[in-house]
Amino acid sequence: MASVKRLCVYCGSSDRVAAAYREAARRLGTILAASGIELVYGGGRIGLMGLVANAALEAGGRVIGIIPAHLHDAEIGHSGVSELIVVGSMHERKQRMFEMSDAFAVLPAASARSTRPSRSSPGSSSASTTSRSSSSTSPATGRSC
Repeated sequence: MASVKRLCVYCGSSDRVAAAYREAARRLGTILAASGIELVYGGGRIGLMGLVANAALEAGGRVIGIIPAHLHDAEIGHSGVSELIVVGSMHERKQRMFEMSDAFAVLPAASARSTRPSRSSPGSSSASTTSRSSSSTSPATGRSC
């Protein structure tokens, strides 16, 4: 079995998430660094993105952020990461994250409806999926991603 050298973490840039999710992001960053696994993520300094990146950095890990120019220009980018790659679009960001990573993890993003962890029954999944034609809006810019 191949070993994971770089883990891509998809997560939100909002602070409107439950404390349990914020703690999970910090723990993941710390565990990645302690395991010698590089973090590849969306390049933000706020929300869960900032928490996972800061935790990995504080634990001595290497962090690669990939951020679109419009978010970087809005001063959302994390200037303290090991490497910050500025790209032209959200599509290019996701493509580069995919190309640079060996494995993927997804942390929650904020929802206008709820900032608490779901109360799913044991064994059920609270994860959601989206099709390629759907879009979301960045809480930082209000732009479609």
